[in-house]
Amino acid sequence: HPKRAGAGAKQQPQGENADGDDEPAAPTASAASLIFTDAADDGSVVYKAEVKGGCLRELRRQVQVTHGFHIDVQYDFKSDAVTPQVPGFRLRDTTKLRAYQEASLERFLRGGAARNGVVVLPCGAGKTLTGVAAAAAVGRPVIVMCINELSVRQWREQFMKWATLSRKQVSVFTGKNKEWPADVFISTYNMMTTEAVRLPDGTYSESQAWKARILAEVERRPWGLMLLDEVHGAPAADFQRVLDRVRYHCVLGLTATLL
Repeated sequence: HPKRAGAGAKQQPQGENADGDDEPAAPTASAASLIFTDAADDGSVVYKAEVKGGCLRELRRQVQVTHGFHIDVQYDFKSDAVTPQVPGFRLRDTTKLRAYQEASLERFLRGGAARNGVVVLPCGAGKTLTGVAAAAAVGRPVIVMCINELSVRQWREQFMKWATLSRKQVSVFTGKNKEWPADVFISTYNMMTTEAVRLPDGTYSESQAWKARILAEVERRPWGLMLLDEVHGAPAADFQRVLDRVRYHCVLGLTATLL
């Protein structure tokens, strides 16, 4: 049913295709394999498919332009047998969500799968806690992108305050503090888009070599969820480079500004 029909897609880690090859397939419609069709509440047909890594963005554009369909990206984290679970990752018993935070979380997890989207809440309304709750619900490794180092420190404190995570499970990557990626990895858009600097002879200094190793490890790992803090303030080019660099299953933006 053109126009009304949606297309659900479950994203695999970027950089791998459905056959496990290292190189992504060409971004064409053949990159998606139809799993089954289903009927939506309004009677329209929903086509559900898995998409080869690295092809989702171009496939969404092609389907929208050519057929007028919208691809709804979902992450079926409950059935994910590849991305490791974070043991015991949940909200603390003392952590209580407000009604509107619970509503945001329910919408993010509607249908039993995590969905790409943006949460818009006023300043002081608890966007960070909403993000922590979303990460705990998915229960897989999470990467958080912030606009500055102050936000990085605040996110680390909030993860340890609201969730059952120790300090060693929450790592940060800033100009002053470069820690090896843990279950939760928090950095800035700038740090993730600035490459390690080589010396004139082509080698790295000790500190830059460590930065290069961390960036390579972040690119190698599959991440269940990517949280984009203050997503409205991220420069478009940096935003896109982060999305291209990280192998994430699902992305959730957080902002106090209507986009």
